[in-house]
Amino acid sequence: MPGFVHQLEIQRSTAGAPDDYNHPTQTWATIATVQGLVQPKDSVEVAQLNQAGAVASDHSIYLPATTDVDEADRLIYQGDTYQVDGLERRDYGKLRHIKLNARKVSA
Repeated sequence: MPGFVHQLEIQRSTAGAPDDYNHPTQTWATIATVQGLVQPKDSVEVAQLNQAGAVASDHSIYLPATTDVDEADRLIYQGDTYQVDGLERRDYGKLRHIKLNARKVSA
């Protein structure tokens, strides 16, 4: 596994002030800045996910195993926003890490 060479912001949703119609709004707060690795999925990986009926995530993001992140979070990398679709904790001895399946939702 390559090193964590990308700087990422982890953002978590919080309840914002009510809008003009008194409906709750959603705001995002940066809870951490971490080193990680963002990789686009190849066409075979995307096709396999679609066949399984899963959400079509188009990127894999790798983070250190100790990172506080969950499936409701989003990540910002170089101005792009990635919504987390799934999270796997992987414990392979010295190669412990978190793998996120994510969708690039804005550029």
